[in-house]
Amino acid sequence: MASLEEAFAKLDMWKNSQTPLKVTVVTNGGIPEILRGQILSTDSVEGLVGLFVTKDRRYPRLDIRGASFRMGTRFLEATREDDLLTFEDIS
Repeated sequence: MASLEEAFAKLDMWKNSQTPLKVTVVTNGGIPEILRGQILSTDSVEGLVGLFVTKDRRYPRLDIRGASFRMGTRFLEATREDDLLTFEDIS
């Protein structure tokens, strides 16, 4: 398990290096939504990650407050109850 600080350090690194990411979002155990883009903003106090989705130029804000984190060299996984959010470095 990784801490909130470690998770946001990884997210900030990806933001600063403009790393292309594949983000998989599963809410309430439903069908996964796959987004591809880059991190535009992070807010560790509010637990928010701003993403730029390349395909349709959306700017969703992803809420990872209260999540548990698992981290590898090229991925970060945030889980909370029935929600799963996976960030994968695809560079």
